[in-house]
Amino acid sequence: MYEKQSILDSTKTQVRELLRRKQAVEGADRLHDESEEVAGRWKALHDAFKDKIRVMEEMKDFHDTHASLAQWLGSKERMMAALGPISSDSRVVQTQVQQVQVLREEFRG
Repeated sequence: MYEKQSILDSTKTQVRELLRRKQAVEGADRLHDESEEVAGRWKALHDAFKDKIRVMEEMKDFHDTHASLAQWLGSKERMMAALGPISSDSRVVQTQVQQVQVLREEFRG
């Protein structure tokens, strides 16, 4: 699209120059109006592309964030699974409590 911008600019310049030299010629008003219409449509198309690019970038950011969050959650699930069942051994229970506290802090932070 950007490579076509120079063609549009050149055409607009040529139309302006032609209209400046031949103001009284039949069809000059129509040429001016059509030139303005083309420029307006080009701007609308350009703006639409910019919006689409912005949305695509936001979608990419969302996708990247989702992937990171999914990976993080997976690692937390593995940590929870590694805790195992509650033990009757007080040392194991103390270790499990410490691990749960670490997980809690991670979830808060």
